[in-house]
Formats: sequence, structure tokens, C-alpha cells
Amino acid sequence: MVRRTMDGSENVNRFEAALASPQPSEALYAFASALKKEGMAQEGILELFTDFLRLHRDDADERLYDAIADTLDHIHYHFQHL
Repeated sequence: MVRRTMDGSENVNRFEAALASPQPSEALYAFASALKKEGMAQEGILELFTDFLRLHRDDADERLYDAIADTLDHIHYHFQHL
């Protein structure tokens, strides 16, 4: 189950919308950038993305898992530049 971070279900809905986009990697990066600009702490963003990563770890189609993992890596190592 995804923890409700910051605005709770709104961010979960926004995350799911990014995953459903034709280019989830780009959409997730844009979503993470928006969360930072809205004032969410890096730890909260990492928590939200980690929760979704866990949800998708057993997916047959690894595309969404990879998109989340790649964005998590970017947030973790480069977030100060967003």
C-alpha cells in the first residue's frame, strides 16, 4: 500500500497519471520536479517513489519499474539541481 505523502491521495493520483503517460520516465521526472517546486522535501519524494517502486517490482512488464527506479536514482543523486 502506498503511504499518503504530503497531500495524500492527490499525489498518488498524480503519480499514477505520470505512470499512465506515453513516456512515463519523462512524466515521472516532471512530477518529481513539480513536487520539489511545491515544497515537498526530498525525503518525502523519495518515500513516495519508493512506495511505488515496491508496488511494481513484480510486474511482468518492467517498463514502469525501470521508469520509477531511474527517476529515484536521479532524485537521490541530482535532486539539488532540479
